[in-house]
Parts: sequence; C-alpha cells; structure tokens
Amino acid sequence: MALHVTQWAVNYQLFLDDSSTIRSASPNEKNNFFASYNTRVAVNFQTLEANFWIWTNILAAIHPPPGTRVHLHVREEHQGDYDTEYQFADTRIRLVGAGLVWHYLEPVHDDRDYRAILLFRGTSLNPATYRTQNGLLDREPMGAWADGNLFGVARMSFPLIHDEIATWLDTQSNVHRRNITFIGSSLGGALSMRSLKCHLKHQNPGCNQSELYVYSSPGLERKHARELTRLRGENFRQMHAYWHARDAIALTGYYPRVVGQEFSQSRPHASAASRTVPKKLSFLKKHLLPFLSIQEGWGVILAYSRNTVDEGPTVSGFYRYSSKVIRQFPLGFPCCWLITGGMGLLAQSRKALSRIFDRKVEDFCGHHH
Repeated sequence: MALHVTQWAVNYQLFLDDSSTIRSASPNEKNNFFASYNTRVAVNFQTLEANFWIWTNILAAIHPPPGTRVHLHVREEHQGDYDTEYQFADTRIRLVGAGLVWHYLEPVHDDRDYRAILLFRGTSLNPATYRTQNGLLDREPMGAWADGNLFGVARMSFPLIHDEIATWLDTQSNVHRRNITFIGSSLGGALSMRSLKCHLKHQNPGCNQSELYVYSSPGLERKHARELTRLRGENFRQMHAYWHARDAIALTGYYPRVVGQEFSQSRPHASAASRTVPKKLSFLKKHLLPFLSIQEGWGVILAYSRNTVDEGPTVSGFYRYSSKVIRQFPLGFPCCWLITGGMGLLAQSRKALSRIFDRKVEDFCGHHH
C-alpha cells in the first residue's frame, strides 16, 4: 500500500487521506503507518490536546494490532506524568445494541508511575476492517445507534460496557497504581465523561487525579452533568473540552464544569480586511474541524481559539434560542432516534458484507472480539 509519508509533515490532507486508506490494510502495513506517524507527525506537537485530538479522531479509527506503539510528544512539564511512548494493549468492540469501539493504552516504560489511557473512538463513516481470532474478516461498527436515542447520547449504550470498563479501571488503579486519562471525540467524548463518572463513583485510588480530554462531544443529561461536576469539585480544572463555534452536536445535552475552549475558522480579533473568511461548511464538516493551531504542525492555522469558559458551548441570537430546543433531542435533530434502529441494522449488514466480499484483506489482529 503506497502512502505519502514523506509529505505528511507539510500536507495535512494527505495524512488524513492515508489514515483513512490504512483502515483496511494488513497488520504490518498498519504498524508501518504508526512508525511513520511517530517520526514524521507526532514530533511536531507541543501540547497534550493536539496529540490527543489526533489519537481519538484519527488513530483510534484504524484498529491497530495489539502492541502497536504511538509516540506522545509533549512539553517537559508533562513528561513526569505521561510516558513518551504508549502501546495499544487491547481494542474492544461492542456491537449488540450499541456500536462502540475503545482502546486500552498502557505506558511502555515502567520507571515511573505514568498514566494509563482510556481512548474512545467516535462515530466512523468508514469503519476499519480486521480479522477475528477464528480468521473471519470483520468490520468495526459505525456507532450510529449509540449516537442517537431518545434518552441521551450513549445513555443506553454505556451500561452495556460499564462492567468491563470498571474492571480495567480497577486493575490500573489498584494493581498498577496508575492514574487514568480519559479521551474521546464526538460519541467517544460522551463515553469518556460517563467512564470518568464511573471511576469517581467507585472511588478507585487516584481517581481525583484523573484527566479528561473531549472534542466536539455531545453533553450528558443535566442530572449526570451536575453529578460529575459535584464529584470533581475543584478538580474540574483537570477536565478539558474543545468544540467549534456553532457545532450543533456540541450543543446537545449538558456539560459538567470543565476548562472549555471554543474554536473558530476565522481570527477573532483581526480587522475585517485581514480576517480569514471561512468557506461555508456542511454540518458534518463543522463537527470534524481539527483543533490544531500553527504551533502544532503542518504550517497552517487550522483553528483559532475564541473563548475560554468553564461551562458548555454558549451562543447568541437566534442560535441561542434554537439551542434550547436542540438540547431536548439526541444528536441535535428532532426525531433522530426514530432512525437509529435502522442504523444499527446497517452496521450489522456491513459486517456481513465485509466477510463475503473483502476476504482478501489480511488483517488478523488477534483481539478477543
């Protein structure tokens, strides 16, 4: 598989295209992709939020083989807390009644008490393929069912994986004595917040040192958002949320108290003559806009920081009044929940078709699915 690895550092779109293509590649090709990412892309990042955005939005959707390593390049101030290298210890999938994908990442080096990481994938319109232990070709679920239901994003899905998540959190906290960082984008952000709430309610050792990074995430039900705020107390500063202005998904539900950051395509304080005029984007593209500034690689400004707030997204004018209505519906669209059963059926169908038509894909990953 031909990739444009030599151009990744200067061309974000080529990196994005290659990361989509690699989802149906072999384990060796995926390992080569990560090796190139570690040396050509990751080394340009300076902040945790830049690294973690790429992890949850791009790398989490590739279905890496177990043991795959990913480089975490951060400032010196974070290096005592985070390892410089993490490995994908396992990738987990839950399809029945949900459509969820998440990864357990553990530090490669054990000379310090580095953090473990719980990484959630969001909804994927191009799910990765892989081979199960019995050799059958399979495809990850899109996650569409979990994205929209009448009661709240992931509210009905998370209980299906709660016990498994709780067991892993307990092992990392009580056996390995590691603090946990929760990361997720979109649907994965809602799952990350629910997982953090589970960790806090169980009062695992070090739970008060947990960190959260969520991107373009829908909120929770008001009751759960308030409870998470109460459980965190003054430690809310360890919870970080990022969203783009007028992203409708970020307006659904309610956020706990967080260190929130709103981004825009245009420079907020520039004169009208010099201000970047963004193109009109579709709803989905607004939701998927990256959170990378010029300091974070690729030599282009992909996002301008607008506001820092300690609550969820705020809007003005007509959008403010509309959001009050939008919050009452899953995914921000009236009656979206009516079609989610069909989306779940579609995910099942894609898995079946993958086994019939994609048998040439040599992607045996060895995970317990």
